[in-house]
Amino acid sequence: MCFNIKKIYDVLDVEVHVLMIQYSDSVLICKARSHWRETRVEGTFPLNAREDFKMVKLTVFYTSEVEVDVTQKDETCNYVMSTKSLMVEEVFTKTGKYEYALADAIYQLAICRGQKEGLVIRESVTVYSLMQGWSGGIYVVENRSPNKSIHVQCDCKESTNVVSTRGTLTSIDSIPPLHRQVIMILTQLESTAPFHVSRRLLHRMNMTPTGLGNWAPAGVNHEPYLTLNVESLHSPRPL
Repeated sequence: MCFNIKKIYDVLDVEVHVLMIQYSDSVLICKARSHWRETRVEGTFPLNAREDFKMVKLTVFYTSEVEVDVTQKDETCNYVMSTKSLMVEEVFTKTGKYEYALADAIYQLAICRGQKEGLVIRESVTVYSLMQGWSGGIYVVENRSPNKSIHVQCDCKESTNVVSTRGTLTSIDSIPPLHRQVIMILTQLESTAPFHVSRRLLHRMNMTPTGLGNWAPAGVNHEPYLTLNVESLHSPRPL
């Protein structure tokens, strides 16, 4: 009995393609190299910034090519591959040393991968926006003024199919001198539907170290209020 192997492969390819479209919104093909060393680290993302979470510290002893993948199936895990041996440590964040680790990590991500927007009339203020290539948006404001705070209004109400870490698509914040703040993070809500991110910023400098003036009631520095669930993510951090 003879079979046309090419036709069989063609049929299988069509069936696999149909199944991928039916059950998946994206497919990631990872390369594996037999001579590379690999390590898998299991973990889960915290539900909010208040919960303890686990970080992974990589120590590279020699010049090496390292590939780090994050995959999610039943649970999220890190997949590390390297041409040479390296040390992988799991760091738990129950101590106060890591209280603002999420905010600091997101700030560094925005600097390295985001777009730097220098405000022309405010030489001491920089906005970092991370939108291209990400399912949502990250916005960080840096106040380098030594003696003035900055009031920032962030309006993302015209965005669609996204949710905000602030619980609303608008926020008002007072950022002290020589501080930076992650003012808002937007995330795509429904992965199979298109999303749109729109952002409008208003800002003003103020000599008063606290409060938002006529933008909010007296004594309020952040609107909405920074609850314990988001405080370690959205609190202003010193430069």
